[in-house]
Amino acid sequence: MRETCMLSLTPNEVDQVGEYCVANTTPLPQCLLEHSVTTANKTERNGEMAGSLAQCAYLMSTARTLRPKRILELGTFTGVMSLALYEATRDIGSEIVTLDIEKEFIAIAKDAFQK
Repeated sequence: MRETCMLSLTPNEVDQVGEYCVANTTPLPQCLLEHSVTTANKTERNGEMAGSLAQCAYLMSTARTLRPKRILELGTFTGVMSLALYEATRDIGSEIVTLDIEKEFIAIAKDAFQK
């Protein structure tokens, strides 16, 4: 059986890895950065149900690689991840369907897409 190796990083090393990732990653679209802040400001608990910017970057990279024709998202919240998917696939015109039941969050998501 193969053993698993787990790296133990100090808090300083974690910060250095994070700084390296930010410095060497394609910048996120400005609209996504702004919507992430809006979500944090307009929702309880600072929008913790929204994807983080790191998760957005990963999702965008995955969507660009897979080039999906259709995307279904269940649980839109304020649309942070939906906006990330849109930005990643707009050049190929993917159809994105995203669903939520909370009218307050749907309104925030619609506002982001209208901008």
